[in-house]
Amino acid sequence: MTAVPVIVPIVGDRLARGNKSFHVQLSNPTGAIVGIGSGLLPILDPNGNVTVYSTYGQPGDFVSPGLNLLIPQDGTFTAARNFDNGVSVSVSAFDRWMLDFAAADNAALTKGVYANAQRYPFQAPGFSGLDIGGAGRGCNTLTGNFNVLQATYDIAGNVKSFAADFEQHCEGGVPALLGSIRVNSKWRQISVSDAVVDPAQSTATFTVTLNPSSTTSVSVQFSTADGTALAGVDYAAVSETVAFSPGEVEKTVIVPLLNPGPGNRFYGQLSDPGGVPARYANLGSSI
Repeated sequence: MTAVPVIVPIVGDRLARGNKSFHVQLSNPTGAIVGIGSGLLPILDPNGNVTVYSTYGQPGDFVSPGLNLLIPQDGTFTAARNFDNGVSVSVSAFDRWMLDFAAADNAALTKGVYANAQRYPFQAPGFSGLDIGGAGRGCNTLTGNFNVLQATYDIAGNVKSFAADFEQHCEGGVPALLGSIRVNSKWRQISVSDAVVDPAQSTATFTVTLNPSSTTSVSVQFSTADGTALAGVDYAAVSETVAFSPGEVEKTVIVPLLNPGPGNRFYGQLSDPGGVPARYANLGSSI
């Protein structure tokens, strides 16, 4: 094994306090020397304008399976008008990612929902264009849709800010690449908090938060995962879709506890977001 993930819970709020950062460091090595011993981790303020590229590829998606999150500290973001009066964004980090968006029939790309998208720049007349690819992977043909939340340009037509959420299916397949691009714009996130345990009711209640609210429906899959506590022995496994109606920002998920005991932990985790890319939190519930 050459890599071990370390999860650091982030305690957030809805106050506009700007971006924050903190350091992590390594010490007391055994069996090897410390190479790069420290790192700086940013915490982006979701209430302010950010630049970020976030995707979640459902199982079977070819382009970008699982989670991918890139910010300016990871590489260079470049947004420009493309030849179809749309917007193209390149993200040059560990890999290079390219995102293309275009309205139908060379119309100017403005705020709104663009359904029935085909692969840019080969979309047929009357169809909008979309293409998300990178790291040497892309679709030969695709279907999808995207929602432009913000698109502003300066007097010369250069991109000042851009925000879009998208859904892409390669080769007509079912697995989707769900994602979000923000260039100097606000970013909507879904997160899950530590659970609150009610010993009298033998329940653990997780709070799932959407920030900021959406004018359209948003959903995400919630599921429990074992830690030191085991499903079916210490708690009842839960897997359900958490749905936010327009304007809703908070939902709860209740997990029955079967054998409450100090020191045992299990996790609530989010996956498969619908209508908004998610910034995930896998946080434990002490039982």
